[in-house]
Amino acid sequence: MHLVFSYGTLQQTTIQLDLYGTTLEGITDQLKDYELLNNVVYGKYPAVRKALNQVVKGTVFNLTTQQLQITDQYEGEAYKRKMLQLNSGIKAWVYIEN
Repeated sequence: MHLVFSYGTLQQTTIQLDLYGTTLEGITDQLKDYELLNNVVYGKYPAVRKALNQVVKGTVFNLTTQQLQITDQYEGEAYKRKMLQLNSGIKAWVYIEN
């Protein structure tokens, strides 16, 4: 299983159903020292970037290897996965702008 922190569209149940054929249950968490930027990827999708004393709120999902591969395809080349530590102490994959 793979922990993924989502701050954007992966939190939407309609997106989850389209991608995985099911909805996901997650836990809320925060990414410290990053800020959320809206509409920066292709003019409509969010991204995060380093920013001291800022916090991004989101949800941590536990994905299977197959779901992670589907997520990689969904995020495409505009994003890359980076393992980051969240406020809870959990380490999770976060998709950041490529």
